[in-house]
Amino acid sequence: MILKTLSKNHEHQTKITVETPQLLKNILPSVFMRQIDSFIKRNSLGVSACSLDKKLLHTYCPQCLKAHALKTALSVGLDQELTELIEELFEDFSEGHNGFYLDNGELNKV
Repeated sequence: MILKTLSKNHEHQTKITVETPQLLKNILPSVFMRQIDSFIKRNSLGVSACSLDKKLLHTYCPQCLKAHALKTALSVGLDQELTELIEELFEDFSEGHNGFYLDNGELNKV
């Protein structure tokens, strides 16, 4: 059931692309992006590709990433405009799963 749900979500078209992390690095503070990069690696569902600069591109649950990104935005004091940008990027996805998201095997409340 979980894999079927993740597979269904992965096929869903979204505004998030391979270029998104680099674009966000130019806009969002480095302290925020380091935490997001770390989250993606900790919670990787697998490596889906390798970029031209030989960096591994990880597959992750967009709902869990959205929940973590919004929580991280609050903790690092991201301004409202940047928080809205994150919400817009993930607008096709709910924030976590039924009020929770998974991080490194631990269930966290949204």
